Amino acid sequence: MPRRRSKGTDPLLTTMHWRVTVRRYWLAQRQACARCGAAIDYDTGRYLPGTRKVNPRSLAVGHIVGRDQAKRLGWPDAEINALSNTQPEHARCSDRSGAAYGHAKRRRARAPLRTSRNW
Repeated sequence: MPRRRSKGTDPLLTTMHWRVTVRRYWLAQRQACARCGAAIDYDTGRYLPGTRKVNPRSLAVGHIVGRDQAKRLGWPDAEINALSNTQPEHARCSDRSGAAYGHAKRRRARAPLRTSRNW
């Protein structure tokens, strides 16, 4: 099976504003996950110690209104990534919510099934 090409990293999430302002803000707040309410592991880091496996309880800064939805609503880039539109999440919770949104978006995009008869 051929490997899928990576879409790359969203350039809006690699800016100095994002890394310095938004991510550091949530690191300093040390709040619980906005999705599930459990404690976030702020001390270990992105990867589990001694491995290259992502720590599922590490901090992932999520968007309250998702980037895709905000772009469709016509929000400017500065408003999409504003501190007021972000929340602290577990890496696992963030991945699950993004996957659920992607699956729902693909389901909506599918054409309706056509049959030979109108029931």
